[in-house]
Amino acid sequence: MKDLGPIHHFLGIEITHTSEGLYLSQSNYALTILERAGMVDCKPMSTSLEAKTKTAATDMLLQDP
Repeated sequence: MKDLGPIHHFLGIEITHTSEGLYLSQSNYALTILERAGMVDCKPMSTSLEAKTKTAATDMLLQDP
């Protein structure tokens, strides 16, 4: 075993030391996933559904969701 000094990365998590403690971030990991999927230039959306989606009164509920 050997001491490699303060930790900066661990299992894809970036670690930053602050006066209040440690700050953990996976922004680089998320960017890598977007690059692999070819979605870096896509526009973000707040939700994947339409904002004013309404269901019909005739829609049946699932028996065992």
